Amino acid sequence: MPRDWLAACLVLLVLAAALPYLFSLRAEFVLDDRMMILRDDSVHSLRGIPAAFTKGFLSGIDEKPYYYRPLVTASYALNYAMFGQNPLGYKLTNLLLHVLVTVLVFALARRVLATDSAALASGLIFAVHPAHTEAVAWISARTELLAALFGLASVLAFLRYVGEGRRGWYAASVAFFLAGILSKENVLVLPLLLAALAWLRRPRPGWRRVCAELIPFAVVALAYLGVRQVVLGYMLSQTRGPHLEMRLLLAGVAILEYLRILVFAGRAEPLYDIFGPAIRSPAIAVAAWVGVVGLAAAAIAIRHRWAAAVFAAAWTLVAILPVTNIVPIPNPIPVERFLYLPSVGFSILFGMAAGWLLGLCPQGLRSAWRPVSVGVICGVLAYCGLQTYAAAPLWSNDAALVSRMVQRVPRYGDIHKLAGAVYRSRGDDARAVAEYRAAARILPNDPEPVRALALLYRRVGDAGAGAREARKLVRLVPGDASAYNLLGGALAAAGDLPGAIRAFGQAAKLAPGDPVIRFNLARACVRNRKYTRAVEQYREGLRLRPDDERAKSELAAALAALKGRP
Repeated sequence: MPRDWLAACLVLLVLAAALPYLFSLRAEFVLDDRMMILRDDSVHSLRGIPAAFTKGFLSGIDEKPYYYRPLVTASYALNYAMFGQNPLGYKLTNLLLHVLVTVLVFALARRVLATDSAALASGLIFAVHPAHTEAVAWISARTELLAALFGLASVLAFLRYVGEGRRGWYAASVAFFLAGILSKENVLVLPLLLAALAWLRRPRPGWRRVCAELIPFAVVALAYLGVRQVVLGYMLSQTRGPHLEMRLLLAGVAILEYLRILVFAGRAEPLYDIFGPAIRSPAIAVAAWVGVVGLAAAAIAIRHRWAAAVFAAAWTLVAILPVTNIVPIPNPIPVERFLYLPSVGFSILFGMAAGWLLGLCPQGLRSAWRPVSVGVICGVLAYCGLQTYAAAPLWSNDAALVSRMVQRVPRYGDIHKLAGAVYRSRGDDARAVAEYRAAARILPNDPEPVRALALLYRRVGDAGAGAREARKLVRLVPGDASAYNLLGGALAAAGDLPGAIRAFGQAAKLAPGDPVIRFNLARACVRNRKYTRAVEQYREGLRLRPDDERAKSELAAALAALKGRP
């Protein structure tokens, strides 16, 4: 490829990857962003980067972290050092990573496909595909970007090693593989993708050589899993999901849905609800697996004629497997950000199709065919870019995002709880109450929405409704001291001081070492003019928390009232 043409391609790729997202850069932290950046102290200093390799991802927030992703934590720490709490810098970093990954996809396509125009089409569809919107526009989805960046770098370095035989490239490939799995676990499938490259190599290596080349990758993967076991206490997953038989059955549905999202690109969505029919009728799930197996069989059948297509199809399917919930993951699926790495294979297939279309030139249409085919390809790319542009702002505002989630999956109680929490944090109490009430209807045995409703009703001044919800909470969790403490506060706000004293008393029995409960009980006793008991509770609370100045002042007032002083 001439140098000027290559430079033009790179400029076009950069523009295609960046333009759909430029107008959504000025935004706020959304949902998990606050937890990962604002609340996790480990990212607030560069000194925390070494410690990230010795603990779980978000261990400062989660009691039992699910993941080991130290390079993601390191990237947030670097961003925090540069940009502080300004979301713009973090989103710019995501966009820069997307641009870099797009260029690497183009580089891989040039190695795999027959023509540079086909490789350019691969890079462009990757740049603008709507399925990438969440991964690029949401700061918390940076795991996908880093995993793809290092995974592609590993594959390209391996190809340089195959072409040049230099061990330095081989070592770089293994190092990039390690960086990839330290960013996200799904890069563990990379050795399978490198094995699939054997179909493209000329002369084609024997399987013994292929296996020998993959041994260092296997050693690195096993070492990573061992470290993960030590740091997290488990190797792959501690998430409880459906039984293995059900997960395997539904995985076929998930794979087909992921492929549908890639092939029939539309506006990006935060959630999908696809498993209900398959759960009610397992025949649907079986039919989905028949479709998946059929696609795999078709790829195998054409392996000699179209080796590049087989490699691309293998990349797509293998990279999708870790996000089908066969190994349980603590996320609803399918989720579009999980398609970021698998879509590399789809992008290569798109480039092959574009190259075939450009080279078809049927008789009688030769003069017009190329402009028409270029127009069709550009039309598809423009459509995808516009869909991405339209959807990107959704991940810039958490109220808009949760509203769309509720519209998409109204039967999920957890989504209503999430929406309620977002609206409550934004001061929109009416919408928060509506979402928590919906969650309580869907999840009648879940105390979380009931607790939230009790607090919200008190905040809006509806003491009676707050007390009603607090009584429900006590029935759901009768051994929970905080539930009785909440009930006591609700009854006190409603004017039922004897009931409040009984509730606070029960809370004190369940949690005798909690000074807050003792102080609440003392205040209820003061309001009910039970000064002797109030003094007892203040003194007990101050024994547990001796530096509470407010309680000291209130104790003095209670003693004065007890002695009949004004």
